Amino acid sequence: MSNFFKKVIFFSLTIISTYHINSMRIAYELPANPERVMSIEAMQSMNIVIQQLISNNPELTTIDFHNVSPFENAQYFKIGPNDANRIAEGLRNNIYVKKILLDLNYIGDEGAGHLARALETNECLEELSIASNKIGPEGIKSIARALPHNNTLKILNMYYNDSDFETIEVLIGNLQNNYSLTKISINTESQNQQQQINNLLIRNKSKQILKEDLVKTGLTLEDAQKLYDSRELTGEFKIIAPNGRVFKCHKGILNSRSKLFADMFEAAIADETNQVSIRYNLSPEALETLIEFLYKGQISVVTHEIADELINSDIYEYFQLHPDHKRIFDTIINQSIQ
Repeated sequence: MSNFFKKVIFFSLTIISTYHINSMRIAYELPANPERVMSIEAMQSMNIVIQQLISNNPELTTIDFHNVSPFENAQYFKIGPNDANRIAEGLRNNIYVKKILLDLNYIGDEGAGHLARALETNECLEELSIASNKIGPEGIKSIARALPHNNTLKILNMYYNDSDFETIEVLIGNLQNNYSLTKISINTESQNQQQQINNLLIRNKSKQILKEDLVKTGLTLEDAQKLYDSRELTGEFKIIAPNGRVFKCHKGILNSRSKLFADMFEAAIADETNQVSIRYNLSPEALETLIEFLYKGQISVVTHEIADELINSDIYEYFQLHPDHKRIFDTIINQSIQ
């Protein structure tokens, strides 16, 4: 059985979905035909949700209008461009809604454009799903062009819409300047384009882990970059490589990124001399690459020899790094081979 028919069966088996707000149960049904018909009950229910969105109700964190299910004794309806516009207007200044699911509706290019403009100003939404919504290349491009202006969206599902090679190129170009997205679902027939998207998402995931690690230090990503650039002048701690080469670093960065160093500092092992000798058999060049990754969540170009040394080592276990670091680090190294 093909993946397409498996997905169709999956959607068929999950057609019932409900949304709860206060004590009310709101449910919808997928339209039986392409013509828009909305019952009075459905319109009233959607109005309630959108009003809660506009009024910034802190209890409203998820809006689920996908896989609509039946109203008793009511006609059918679907979410269209005008409804998407109302949702977008409410979303512009909302600070509580984290997830919006609009799959299997008919918002089209116009509705996608409305949501794109909301993404440019919203500072809360983390997941947007608009799969199977009759969106064409122009609508997808609108969403793509909004991404560099958005800093919170992590998951974007635009699967089963109409995208072509040029559209994906526009998406990739705009992803270059987005650092929050870690998952995108979209149809593409080019393996090269898919790999480019995956590489950018890996980069973002690495940055997010770094950002989370830095929270305990009070530093930002920009602060860490500046410290890396000035570490030879401002670094108060020395790491000594097996060949005797000295690397100056900052305790705060090492403490937040490596449990090995965190345990050292907690046990005051390196307090008196402010230095530690690394006995792990790692070349100075490979150690320098690792230090850059700890500061920046990314690395500059490396040679094949350094890449092989790092990928085939167990430095992740030795330095006790974040569990996701090995997959991310290996991917970034492969992208950086000169």
